[in-house]
Amino acid sequence: MWRSWFSVSFCLLAAECCWGQADSVVSVDRQLSDVEVVAARIGDRYSSAVPMQTMSDKTMSEMGVQGMTDALKHVAGITVRDYGGAGGMKTVSVRGMGARHTAVLYDGFVQGDSQNGEVDVSRFSLSQVETLSLTIGDGDDIWQPARLAATAATLSIGTLMPPAARTSPMVRVRTVVGSWGLVNPSFYYGQNLSTRFSVVGQGEVFHADNGYPFRLKNVALTTREHRRNSRMDSGRGEIGLAWHGEGDRQLRLKVYYDDSHRRLPGIVHYYTSVNDESLADKKMSAQLLYSGHLARQWAMKVGAQYCNMLTDYKNNTPGSAVHGASYHQREAYATVALLYEPFHWLSTSLSADAFRNALHGPGSVRKPVRNSVLRAYAVRVHTDRTQLVARVVGAWHQDQGDGDHHNEKRWSPSVSISHRPIVGLPLTVRAMYKEIFRMPTFGECYFYHLGSRTLSPEKTRQWNVGFTWQGEKRGILKAGMTADVFLSQVEDKIVAIPFNTFVWRMMNLAKVRSHGIDVTTEMEWSFAQYHRLMARGNYSWQAVRNKTDARSAAYGQQVAYMPEHSWCMTLTWMNPWVSMALTTNGLSERWTTNEHSAGTRMAGYAECDLALWHTFQISKVELTCRAAMLNLLDHQYDIVAHYPMPGRSWRLELTVNI
Repeated sequence: MWRSWFSVSFCLLAAECCWGQADSVVSVDRQLSDVEVVAARIGDRYSSAVPMQTMSDKTMSEMGVQGMTDALKHVAGITVRDYGGAGGMKTVSVRGMGARHTAVLYDGFVQGDSQNGEVDVSRFSLSQVETLSLTIGDGDDIWQPARLAATAATLSIGTLMPPAARTSPMVRVRTVVGSWGLVNPSFYYGQNLSTRFSVVGQGEVFHADNGYPFRLKNVALTTREHRRNSRMDSGRGEIGLAWHGEGDRQLRLKVYYDDSHRRLPGIVHYYTSVNDESLADKKMSAQLLYSGHLARQWAMKVGAQYCNMLTDYKNNTPGSAVHGASYHQREAYATVALLYEPFHWLSTSLSADAFRNALHGPGSVRKPVRNSVLRAYAVRVHTDRTQLVARVVGAWHQDQGDGDHHNEKRWSPSVSISHRPIVGLPLTVRAMYKEIFRMPTFGECYFYHLGSRTLSPEKTRQWNVGFTWQGEKRGILKAGMTADVFLSQVEDKIVAIPFNTFVWRMMNLAKVRSHGIDVTTEMEWSFAQYHRLMARGNYSWQAVRNKTDARSAAYGQQVAYMPEHSWCMTLTWMNPWVSMALTTNGLSERWTTNEHSAGTRMAGYAECDLALWHTFQISKVELTCRAAMLNLLDHQYDIVAHYPMPGRSWRLELTVNI
């Protein structure tokens, strides 16, 4: 059935493409007036019709960003769940909708996890990242896979490619050492083999003992302990090939392998720290993407991806009822997208995606398989002052497990608009509405004594209204600001309900409503030659309320682990001697349960980081030395209850660019 759906969608795309080409052939005998084809301006956060925040590698360097988690703190609307320690597991949630509603895009392909639906962003290093961006809702780019249009938010990661005009190899060697045994060397090599072909190779190794000290309080008694069983080892390598044809035609192939081994410290107990858990992850992925114009008004993207993931969990802690579990995931994915631009002010697109997920592991029922087909239709209308984007996504999912079949079919619309009300004033107002639904993960459907195969998808609605402003004064002072008011509703939220101590069931019970404000600001002041002062900050107020049962004590309470207030601000001074960046960030109080019962409150916190660096130019070699002091005031706090975060630590970095 799923093959038929994909075949019909693909044939429809091919037929429309052929019709467009045939029409252009017939028009040879006629004299046509000139048609200007203007590509969509993608990536401008100040003109986008939806909230979008983007950071380049240069911007992150100037803000003193040390890793992926530090970078995400500079993005408004994101809540990071961190279990502590360098390289430890980290997941992101956008506007209180949960990590399963955020897609992680790596060089054009979504990184999937059908087992639990959450992607660990600590697997991605910033050493070779060129751009990092978050888009909430649908972006302005309508020429994209349907899979992206079916998510509430997208965290996009783009890696380095050698500039087209560069003839010599591009080499970057980076080494990081730090507190508690941190060692992280990485290597990047990129070269244009000819005007048509280029190759990229990169790899890194990561090790950290993470045996940092922390204070453990028990009423009036305070003891100083050390984190145990926290070692982290990982390695990652990838190779990419690119072909550049005439115009914008290009073909990109990437293969990468990721291998990590974590010792899991477990929660902190009074009087005992015995824990012997470990988690090993291995992932291999290959992806191929072609994009380019077929004719003057037609463009096409065709891509395919295959992922193979292995997870091995072991628990040798004395008295543990579970001693280990291994899971094997596979995903095959194909996408095709057409873009048609009949006029400079009008663009339309049609895309179809098909993917197949399979999982095998203990407790799962006969290797569950999910076949999915997504189709997206979009139109973009834009003038000098106004932009309108409308989409509709059709989704079909089929689950197979234990001999039964379960189908889901949905259509989800979205629309966004931006407008510059006053000519000559760099002010843009925008509004957005979007519907999506999330299929339950394999864990929620099939796991023994937990899953339920009758679960309905989570249904999400998003509203957003905001404005952006960006100004410049004689090239000396640049400033920008965005502010958005949002409302999100999640219905049929999937939660675990206990029947007794040993048997739980997943059910569609919860309703969550969130509303709030996201604000970002940035300023750059060139007050003297070779001297720049930059400030960048963000603030989020997120009221994420439980609206499940008006009779419950949890009704109207802030959802567990969601802070109402979060902020981050960085002040940077760029100068010819030693540049520096001071960053402060923090969260308000949180609760570990939805009921806000006694003893479940987690205090808010604020921390400061300081980074210093200088770049030397020796012939054609650029050498950057960087030193950082993290958690400068040595403040102890938890992001997840009973998982203490590190106190004051140092980090040294040496980067060589050739």
